[in-house]
Amino acid sequence: MVLTPPDQFRSVDPYSENRWSSVINRISRITTGGEDVIYFPESSFLFTRTDTENVVISSGVCVKDDVMIHIHASTTVDFTDDDNYLDDTPGMTEAAWYYVVMYYVYDRQYPAPKAYYRIIKDHTLLTTYSANWIFLAAINVISDGLTGFWIDPGENWKRYYDPLNPTITRPYLQWDGNTIDGGVLPDCLGS
Repeated sequence: MVLTPPDQFRSVDPYSENRWSSVINRISRITTGGEDVIYFPESSFLFTRTDTENVVISSGVCVKDDVMIHIHASTTVDFTDDDNYLDDTPGMTEAAWYYVVMYYVYDRQYPAPKAYYRIIKDHTLLTTYSANWIFLAAINVISDGLTGFWIDPGENWKRYYDPLNPTITRPYLQWDGNTIDGGVLPDCLGS
């Protein structure tokens, strides 16, 4: 099956359907401090399981490579579709926590790059190439040792952090009312 990107708007891609000024990307950098982040983490990119092979990711907003990406519709990710995997050996082939990430790399090219949901089994890929994606969730794939692999049908099927390494978590915009872009707000602006 061919990899299909979720319905999305990106601002600002140099050749996107919305050719706004790259000033928007600079504004994104100011609000995020140059970090890749998820806006509205309590409602963006939330996961629901439809069966033991598919998850649905809700709409959401994030900034990746200073580009604001708005996925404006829920998207189903099929864990049996090898095209969804970034690993050399795709598919559900082992019982483990599988990462679901948003893959996007900004480039001035035509057509403009799109964001995709991808699955990673090999956790070293996440840390080695961390600049290429945003971590969204860890999904528990289990097996009975005889009939194959599937998404855990119990309550322990997803985490918004890696249960084996809790330092790997969803990056969200942290606003403490006193800082922006790594700097302290002047006293006249207050908190």
